Amino acid sequence: MLQISPAPFHSILVVQTKFIGDLVLASALAKNLRLAFPGASIVFLCEARFESFVIAHDIASEVVTFRRDRMRGTSLERGKELYAMVRALRRFRFDLTIDLTDSKTSRIVTGLVNAKTRVGYSPSERPLRMLERQPANVFAKPYGFDGQHFLYRYLSPLEALGIELRTVIPNLEPLPMETAKALALLGKRHLRPNAFIAVHAGASFEGRRWQPERFAAVIVEIAGETGLDVVLVGGPDEREIAERIVART
Repeated sequence: MLQISPAPFHSILVVQTKFIGDLVLASALAKNLRLAFPGASIVFLCEARFESFVIAHDIASEVVTFRRDRMRGTSLERGKELYAMVRALRRFRFDLTIDLTDSKTSRIVTGLVNAKTRVGYSPSERPLRMLERQPANVFAKPYGFDGQHFLYRYLSPLEALGIELRTVIPNLEPLPMETAKALALLGKRHLRPNAFIAVHAGASFEGRRWQPERFAAVIVEIAGETGLDVVLVGGPDEREIAERIVART
């Protein structure tokens, strides 16, 4: 295993190509990296639609993006997107990469970027198939299973690198513009700030979603005990499940 040098890292790549919730959890890792290496440039590789979120909330110094639809397209489309992604990343000359995604593609990217120090998970979330290789030379523990919160999976690279964990909980404050929009929406619905309960019933995959009838039962009980209004929040693609919950309350 690679022996970690006490010298600070100057250019760090965090590969987090999953969803916005994963980026929120990964922000705690980024915060610790900044505290450990205040002068370092921290770059996130993420999906294009999350670029403004990562930059606006100061999670990373810079962002390199990819289009998920192209990575799921034809072999030619995938090849072009991967080439553009790696080309954009290699110009940073990273001395540390941290692969939080732990996928076949993220391992390919990590290998092609070829930083001196490359952190990955052992064992991998998905077993490596024939001809696949793990480019990491520093191995983090894959916390996040057996009842442990996934947050600790995204913090475990710090332990592998011998970096002190100085902050654990992600802390992202709403931007002033976002706050103003939220207050306007609450006013339109005649809801007082801090006087209602927000419930988000959506998830990226159906297998991660709780059944609508169970959400409805909890909402009815909470509303009855507290006397507070309950607001269902989510994106346009979560409207259907929200309507199913409302129909049961």
